[in-house]
Amino acid sequence: MNFPNILGLRRLIRYPKDHPLSYRMMVYTTLYSFVFIMLSTAVQITLDYRREMRNIDQQIQLISTSYIASLARSMWDFDQAQLELQLKGIKALPDIASLELKDHTGETLIRLPEQVVEDKVMKSSFDLSIPSKRHSNYESKNEQNTRRQLGTLIIATNLATIHARLWRTGFNILLNQTLLVLLIMLVIMFILQRLITRHLESMAGYSKAIGDGELESPLTLSRRQPNSPDELNQLANALNDMRLSIRHDINRREEEQQALRYNRDQLQQMVERRTMSLQQAKEVAEEA
Repeated sequence: MNFPNILGLRRLIRYPKDHPLSYRMMVYTTLYSFVFIMLSTAVQITLDYRREMRNIDQQIQLISTSYIASLARSMWDFDQAQLELQLKGIKALPDIASLELKDHTGETLIRLPEQVVEDKVMKSSFDLSIPSKRHSNYESKNEQNTRRQLGTLIIATNLATIHARLWRTGFNILLNQTLLVLLIMLVIMFILQRLITRHLESMAGYSKAIGDGELESPLTLSRRQPNSPDELNQLANALNDMRLSIRHDINRREEEQQALRYNRDQLQQMVERRTMSLQQAKEVAEEA
């Protein structure tokens, strides 16, 4: 049986009872640190979620400005190979779950991938059209060109991937901050134990010794003295002053008791002498 391990376990079990102040500080620090970690993680996840949604909006805007016009021309030209190539380029963009190209009657022409899972996706649709006729520069500027509807492109963005990425990010942030806060907490507790708590325990033991009547030795803290006195020095000096004051009171009472005993002895001697003189005077009177 490993006795050092058993002793260490016993000290750990008795730590809340032997060091209640340190234990309470550790508990409060842990609770407040955990609340801070949860709040900071929630804020970071919220910011990351907004950033992801902005990226999706920017990506949809990029598709609208860079791909829609060329897709409409390819549909007008019945260029199947070019359509598939352009759709694969869109499909290669981040977080694009599926693409579906429909003609003006609603019939699906191309679907990437062929098996689409409709789960946690955000759909965006774009109309593919071309001008039905061209106007010369001499025509009225208020006359608008009518457009011919060719089809519709439906883009599904995979929100499940974004959510999974956010959960991974949140877990990493939570884990990293928890480890960091635990490390900082252990360092703070070690510093407090070395600089404050152990000296407070020494002062508590010294005060108990004073109560038991041990007034000979002054309190000396086992530490390097700072350049200027701090609160611990003030407290130690107050305890030492209290010890000297108690010793002074005890010595004063002892001196007063000695004086009382001396006066009592003197009074007793005076009474004895007076009694003896009276006895002698009586004897002389009787003989006469």
